[in-house]
Amino acid sequence: MKRTLLAVFIFVLIFSLPVQAVDYEIVKIDGSVSKDDAYELKAIMLTLDPEDRENVLVIKPDGSFLANKREIRDEFIKQNSGKFEENGRLKTRHIKSSEEINESYVTATVEDSKIYNYGLGEEFTTMAYTNPSLNCLNTVSSANSTGPFRRVESQKGFTRFESNIYLPSKADSDVFIADNTTIATSNDKAYIYTGGNAYSSNGQFVAGVDLGLALNYPAGSSPSNETWGMYASGGVIEDPTQLGNFKMGQTVFMKYYISADNYHALNVQGQAKNGTPITRTVVMITSGNYFTEANKANITVRRVTSIAQTRNREATGSFVKNVNWTNSKVGVTPTGMNLMNSSNTWYQCGYGLSNVSVDYVNQANEKVWINTNTLPK
Repeated sequence: MKRTLLAVFIFVLIFSLPVQAVDYEIVKIDGSVSKDDAYELKAIMLTLDPEDRENVLVIKPDGSFLANKREIRDEFIKQNSGKFEENGRLKTRHIKSSEEINESYVTATVEDSKIYNYGLGEEFTTMAYTNPSLNCLNTVSSANSTGPFRRVESQKGFTRFESNIYLPSKADSDVFIADNTTIATSNDKAYIYTGGNAYSSNGQFVAGVDLGLALNYPAGSSPSNETWGMYASGGVIEDPTQLGNFKMGQTVFMKYYISADNYHALNVQGQAKNGTPITRTVVMITSGNYFTEANKANITVRRVTSIAQTRNREATGSFVKNVNWTNSKVGVTPTGMNLMNSSNTWYQCGYGLSNVSVDYVNQANEKVWINTNTLPK
């Protein structure tokens, strides 16, 4: 049965500052914030890694938001022009979860009897693009609204993931996304993301969260056009991707971690569209007892490259190529991160084997090519 997660989106903005100029033990909240709001902000900020606490913006499910500094609030309003109601709150709607638009929370399997113990997936070195050997079996009713994707998931008991990732660029012909002017039925969107899955004690999937980068493909003068913008799935904000936008054609550092019970933090470090160094952190708060310290033994982390579609793997011609995941690590603490390997990787698979190709080195390093059209074997 599908479980729905109520989510709060928290976007944390961090501008590059000299390390010696920042006292990370001090939570900085200026006089523009009321006493009650400051108390709430401080509690949230203290759950984050110390380096993620400098400039904070909190977005709530009803579209209201808080910022620890006036300039952060002003920048957010400017960058999200046209997305606010008359009451000053962000427009809200139902945003489909990844169960409906990305992964469909499929289970990778060789055969049904081996769903939870079939082993590690590929362990070979190709240094050339080939289709994955393991298929992700789609087992949910929303199968007809799932695009192709590549997924690598850790063993249970891990709550942190980090990796360096190359973001494909239009200029290098590494990405093309069809729109409804090209293909009448197309609503394709490219994603590069991580997140956590929670399982029951008997191994059944119960909940998942997705945090990462969504491609803002259209050209334009906005800071978000032709960038990879941060997003978190499962909430009600109309468009949560217009904060923390990273230019195409660069390698960024991405870090996901559960900072407290049901607190999911994503940090991305790289360059903005204009080349300015930036670091951004997004935190999503979920309800329930799935992503808690008490349930840590049943939690996994994963990485995914996908093209979300409203129809099941429709051949629109959209593609994203050369998504290069390098030095991918998993762990439980900031100082306890280890490269993904045979002992900490649960499985590796592709949904739509003919639409997924991987230049595979090992569990920690690979390039991914996703195409809604059939790829050569």
